[in-house]
Amino acid sequence: MKMRFILVAIVMLCVAINLVSAQTLQMAASCDKMQKQLLEIIAKPGATEAEKIRQDLGVDIFVTCDSPAGKVTCFQCLDDRQKLRTLQVIQKQDTKRFELLGFGCRCKDEK
Repeated sequence: MKMRFILVAIVMLCVAINLVSAQTLQMAASCDKMQKQLLEIIAKPGATEAEKIRQDLGVDIFVTCDSPAGKVTCFQCLDDRQKLRTLQVIQKQDTKRFELLGFGCRCKDEK
């Protein structure tokens, strides 16, 4: 009886992990589409807040951190092979304008 309970618990845990992974992938946007959207959004003069960019993209901010040049914000996306990647923007310290840094995430690299 105890073994059966453990087996059922393991199966339920595996199902829950798969559902969370699938939901994460479903929430992530296509990297190509997101990169294009980011370029359009940050080109607008009113793009001065990461939260506004997040709302315009319709995805969550993955992580943010401060750097000497400004504040870095990273967003998750899916590449053509359905692999999770990150795109990063920086809000320049001096101008408060955003600049697309491309793939990767300086915040994760520094930790």
